[in-house]
Amino acid sequence: MTAGQATSADGPSGLPPVPGADSSSLLWSAARPHRVLVGLSLVLGFAGALLNGIGVTLLVPLFLGFLGQEISLPGGSRFVQHLLGAFAGAAGQTRSAVLFAVVLACLVLKNATGFGSTYAAGRLRREITCDLRERAIRLVLAVDVDFYTRVKVAELIQRINWETLQTASAVLIVLRMVVAGAALAVFLALMLLLSWKLTLVSLLLLAVVISANHWFIRHARRMGGYLSERSSDYAHALLETLSGIRLVQAAGTADEEALRINALSRKREEIELRSFAAYVAVGPVSEVSTLLALCATVALGKLFFAQEVGVLSTLLFTYLVLLFRALPVAKEVSDLRTQLAALASARSRTAAFLSREDKPFLRSGSRTRQRLQREIQFRHVEFTYPGASAPVLRDFDLTIPRGQTVALVGVSGSGKTTVGLLLARLYDPSGGQIALDGLNLRELELRGLRRSIAVVSQETFLFNTTIRHNLAYGRPAATDAAVREAARRAHALEFIDRLPEGMETRIGDRGVLLSGGQRQRLAIARALLGEPDILILDEATSALDSASERLVQAALDEARQGRTTLVIAHRLSTLEGVDQIGVLDQGRIAELGTHEELLRLQGRYAKLWSLQGVAGGATPNGVREELRSPD
Repeated sequence: MTAGQATSADGPSGLPPVPGADSSSLLWSAARPHRVLVGLSLVLGFAGALLNGIGVTLLVPLFLGFLGQEISLPGGSRFVQHLLGAFAGAAGQTRSAVLFAVVLACLVLKNATGFGSTYAAGRLRREITCDLRERAIRLVLAVDVDFYTRVKVAELIQRINWETLQTASAVLIVLRMVVAGAALAVFLALMLLLSWKLTLVSLLLLAVVISANHWFIRHARRMGGYLSERSSDYAHALLETLSGIRLVQAAGTADEEALRINALSRKREEIELRSFAAYVAVGPVSEVSTLLALCATVALGKLFFAQEVGVLSTLLFTYLVLLFRALPVAKEVSDLRTQLAALASARSRTAAFLSREDKPFLRSGSRTRQRLQREIQFRHVEFTYPGASAPVLRDFDLTIPRGQTVALVGVSGSGKTTVGLLLARLYDPSGGQIALDGLNLRELELRGLRRSIAVVSQETFLFNTTIRHNLAYGRPAATDAAVREAARRAHALEFIDRLPEGMETRIGDRGVLLSGGQRQRLAIARALLGEPDILILDEATSALDSASERLVQAALDEARQGRTTLVIAHRLSTLEGVDQIGVLDQGRIAELGTHEELLRLQGRYAKLWSLQGVAGGATPNGVREELRSPD
C-alpha cells in the first residue's frame, strides 16, 4: 500500500460495504449546520399539534351549544370542565359564538403553523441535499486515482445524485415523525383526561394495529436495499453502453445490449413494484384493524360507563372525535416509519460513501512549489499498485537535469507509465523518494505541484463544450491572445480557424467531432497555456496515423522547448531530439545513454531498435545505420 493511503475490504463494486455504516450519525451531522430550520420546523409543528388538540376538544361543546344542550361529563374529565370554564362568562348563543371563534382560530393557526413547519422542513431537505452532494463531489475529486480503478462511474453518479437526495429525505421524515409524535401525544393526553380506562384499551388496540403493519415495514426495508442495488446495476449498464456506442454499433450488438439493459430495467421495476406493494398494503391493513379497534372501544365504553347512561353518548362522542383525529396521526407515524425503513439502505450506503477513512488520499505538503532550478531525481524508488502482489518499480534511479528531455522505453509492463504517474504525484512511492531540486515531492503543496506539471497522453480527454473552454481549462482567466498563441505553437490554429465558429466550436462528447490528431494538438495547446516547467509525454502519438503523427510530433517538439521533459515511448521512431534514453526492465533502469551509445552496447535497446526498425526504418536523431540482430 502506498504511503499516505488507506484501504479497506470493499464490496463487489469497489465501494465500502453497507453494514456498519453509521447512518444515524450522518443524519445528525447533516442537520446540525441547519439548527435554525430544524428548530423552526419543530416549534411550529409542536404549536400546530397543541392547537389541533384544543380545537378538536372544543368541537363537542360547540356542537352541543348549537343544539341548545349543556355538556355534562363524568368526573374523570375535569380538564374539559376547566377548559369550558374559560367561557363561563358567556351564555346561550354568545357562548356558542365565542366557542366557534376559538375553534376557528385554532383551525386557522394550526394550518398556518403546519404550513410553516412543512415549508421549513422542505427547505431543510434541499439544504441538506446540496450539502451532501457538495461533500460527495469534493470527496470524489480529491480521492486518489486508484479509487477509480475499483468502482463503477455509474454507481458514483447514483450515490451523488439519487442516494444523497434520499438521505436528505430521511431527515425530513424524521422531523415529520417527531411532529406527528407530538400531535399524537397531545391527543393521547386529552384522551387520558377524558377516560384513562378507554385510553389504555385504545393503546392496546393501537399496538395490535402497529404489529399488523410491522411485517410490511420490514419487507419495505429489504426491498429498499434491493432497489438501490438494482438501480445501480441498471445505471452502470446504460452508461457503459452509451459510452461505447461506436463499438456497439460497429460490432452489431445493439440488439443484445438492448436486451441486457431492458432485462436489468425490468428487474429493477419488479423490485420497485414489490416495494410499492409493501408500502400500499399498510393502508388497507391499518384501516381494517382500526375499524375493529373503534368497535371494540365503543363496546368497552358502554361497559365502563353502564352506570352513567346519561352522559355516555356525550363522553363517547367527545372521545371518539379525539380518537378519530388521533388514528390518522398514528397511521402517519406508521407510514413514516415505513418510508424511513425503505430509505435505510440509501442512508447506510451514503454514510459509507462519504466516509474518508476507507479511501485512499494523497496528503498535501506545505511548501510552495518553485520552478525547477537543477534536476529531478528518482532515488531508489519502489512502487506496488494497491492490491497487487508484485512491485512495478524496484530500486528505480534516474536523474533528469533541468531543461533536458529523457525518454523511457521498454516492453509493456516494464513500469514506464508508472514513472510518469509518480512524477505527477498521482501515486506516492512505496519506498524511496522523488525529489525536485533535492526537495521531496511529498513536502510540496499538492495543487501547486500538479499545476506546474503538464501531462499529454495517448488518451486525450476533452469536455463537450467549446474549443476555447477546453484550451483554457485550468486557466479560465487566460486572454484570447494567450489562448490563440498556445494553439498556434501546438499547430492547432490551422484547423481551428477553418471551423465554422472557430474557438467557439463545440466539439462533442470527448471531442468526438475532431480527429485523433486534432484532439492531441488541443491537449498540447492546453498544456502550453498552463506554462508548466515539467512536461510528461506518455505515448502521445502512439494511436495516430503517420500524417497526424508528424503534425503532433512537431507540436510536441515546440512544447518541449525550454522545459524539462519525461517522454514515455513505445515507438522508438518518436524519440528524435531526446537527450537521454533509459531502458526499463522489470522495474529498473537497465540501460541509460544516448541513442548512439545504446546501439553500441548491443543490449536491450539495440534489440528493441532492431525489432521496430525492421518494420519502420525510421531512426531518431537522424542516425541511419545497418540494422542487425543483437544476437
